[in-house]
Amino acid sequence: MYIYELTSVNEPVFLELQQINLRLAQRVECNMPVHFQMIKGKKISSQVYEGIVGNFSCSGMKIKTELQMEAHREIRLHVTLSLFSKETAYIYAKVLLSEKTSDGFYETRLEYTVIDDKTQAALQAYVTSVV
Repeated sequence: MYIYELTSVNEPVFLELQQINLRLAQRVECNMPVHFQMIKGKKISSQVYEGIVGNFSCSGMKIKTELQMEAHREIRLHVTLSLFSKETAYIYAKVLLSEKTSDGFYETRLEYTVIDDKTQAALQAYVTSVV
């Protein structure tokens, strides 16, 4: 066993970290309705909730709802692939954060967890055309 004697201490030096852009993809501002269902374990709830999409990207979206959701909760979103089409697809997403806004609604940030290739391509094409 070694014993060391502390002989001096220097002033602490503060390091400044380079800022990193946390956005994974470009976001598109919008104001369109969305329907979603909660997932508990491996079961999808039969109750359908409504919200408004504030913005979205190829990796996630921000929605406004009357419902507060806890972080890491899984949900299934119902999305329409085209404005003039009745064809819908499902996107599975995880709640990152849900915060109450001044108007009494909850702004919820979502990250996609499962999205099929056709839906991903449609989102990518739309985001690219707008940005």
